[in-house]
Amino acid sequence: MCHEYIKVPQISSIMKKKIFKIIGIVLLLIIGLLIAAPFILEAKIGELIKTNVNNNVNATLDFADADLSLIKSFPNANLRLQEVTLLNKAPFEGDTLFAAKDVSLTLGVSELFKSAGEAIEIKNLSLDGAKVNIKVNEAEVANYEIGKDDGSPETPSEESESFTLDLQSYEITNSKVVYDDQAAKVYLVVSDIQHSGTGDLSAEKSELDTNTEALVTFELDSTNYLNKNKIKLDALIGVDLKEDKYTFLKNEAIVNQLPLVFEGFVKVNENSQEMDISFKTPSSDFKNFLAVIPEEYSKNIANVKTTGDFVLEGNFNGVVDEEHIPKFNIKINSDNASFKYPDLPKSVHNVFIDTKIINTTGISEDTYVDIDKLSFMIDEDKFNMVAKIKELMGNTKVNADLDAKMNLANIKKAYPVPADLDLKGLLNADITTEFDMESVEKKQYENTNTTGKISLRGFEYNSAEMANPVKLSSVAVTFNPKTVTLNELNGATGKTDFNATGTIDN
Repeated sequence: MCHEYIKVPQISSIMKKKIFKIIGIVLLLIIGLLIAAPFILEAKIGELIKTNVNNNVNATLDFADADLSLIKSFPNANLRLQEVTLLNKAPFEGDTLFAAKDVSLTLGVSELFKSAGEAIEIKNLSLDGAKVNIKVNEAEVANYEIGKDDGSPETPSEESESFTLDLQSYEITNSKVVYDDQAAKVYLVVSDIQHSGTGDLSAEKSELDTNTEALVTFELDSTNYLNKNKIKLDALIGVDLKEDKYTFLKNEAIVNQLPLVFEGFVKVNENSQEMDISFKTPSSDFKNFLAVIPEEYSKNIANVKTTGDFVLEGNFNGVVDEEHIPKFNIKINSDNASFKYPDLPKSVHNVFIDTKIINTTGISEDTYVDIDKLSFMIDEDKFNMVAKIKELMGNTKVNADLDAKMNLANIKKAYPVPADLDLKGLLNADITTEFDMESVEKKQYENTNTTGKISLRGFEYNSAEMANPVKLSSVAVTFNPKTVTLNELNGATGKTDFNATGTIDN
């Protein structure tokens, strides 16, 4: 048998050196191109973004600097904009609608070579030090309505888009949103925002995994309801871009120290939003009640001993538009509970809460509150209240009964009130009152109906805001529908003594 052998030529050492040299040169050229390309493209991409935005909005976008890197997010490009501002035009001329210290975008390299007017596809977005100022003036004109109207009917098309989002992740840090609606008298601030989300938003249906921490301040008609209250929300949200529907799949929120779980959806329509959301506390521990109170007043509740329960649950459903708010039913219940702080000598016990906040029509003025029971005791001191509050968002009507017999000094011994607040005195109150806020504001006191008695003995109030404490050795007041009788008033502040009696008619 004959065997033939094929002889494979060997690569000489000289040839190997040449190959490695060629590879090295190519790599150096690639690296050099990656380093040099940003300097060539930075001005182009910066102007491209400004042109795309400014041609499509009735506002002015600007930024101090644009940095481009082809290495940081390779094989994608990373664009960083610094000191970004978006300024309003008339009727909010010169107002800052949006500002950010740093905006970072990740996009495909091919996006860098698009001309003005072509859609730019953004994959990742991060904002740091952003501030959004939303204003609605008394004429109900909003400063965020900045889209240009060319007079032609709206026809969705890819050619008309300036940007498309193919987001896999985004992040917002150290940011703030201010909403000031002068027409509705609503003022909302969400500050110290730390928010991130991951998910494929390029798909028609996807899941968005989000984490949020922030502080919330809320005022309605000059009344403050929340003041830098902490919120935290970890939520998995189902996103349906075709239907503009967002569904809570799995989530847990914390308001102050109160845990809540949500389920339901929000659907965005052209002129309204639909929602059906329910929420509840995941447990019935009475610490949930203390968690509702801002932490600066309730302190750390981890070591507080509690008995009994506290349940907060509710739902929002219906349509939100210019005339309607969602219908809702919020229930707050506690049955024979107690709590004691480990470093305070007294406990609060016999706590009963049965309260409902309800709107059945979707008209904001029809909101009402039923406090069927609110009571607690400290030692033998007692506090009881029953109230019905109607038309909460309109001409508020109040019907309430208050029964209290308390040593005010015991409050500080059972609850961590601010250190500079010093209360003393024996309070006795038995009051029934019925009034509407419009009559009170117009001083039409003949429309109010208050009966009962209040007395105070050995009262003393002292705080850092006052130069001298106020001391009332005795106060006694009797109410009836037409008169308020000051039976006695004896007191002092600093070196000044005072005493008075009298009657106020109407």
